[in-house]
Amino acid sequence: MLIEQEVVRRGLLLMKLTHPAEAALTSALLETLDYEKSVLRDPNQLRVMIFTLGKKLSTQGKKGLISWNAWLLQFVKDGALSEEQAADFKRQAEDIRR
Repeated sequence: MLIEQEVVRRGLLLMKLTHPAEAALTSALLETLDYEKSVLRDPNQLRVMIFTLGKKLSTQGKKGLISWNAWLLQFVKDGALSEEQAADFKRQAEDIRR
């Protein structure tokens, strides 16, 4: 297993204990994203970046939400997420942050 994969695996396990809603949302994004269409071409680096976004969402409040939403827009621009998928992820993140 690559170090990046282990970082994400362990990080998500810990996040599930401390911030289960954010962990579930982050895991869902990891499963939904079309990795071949993302501006970041290395799938392992992309997974680490998405995990980092989820971590920020769970620990940085509004700042984390802003980063999360900005990347969702980028994924739509890249074609890695549909507008509907991004809107759903955005809504769920906003619900968590309330």
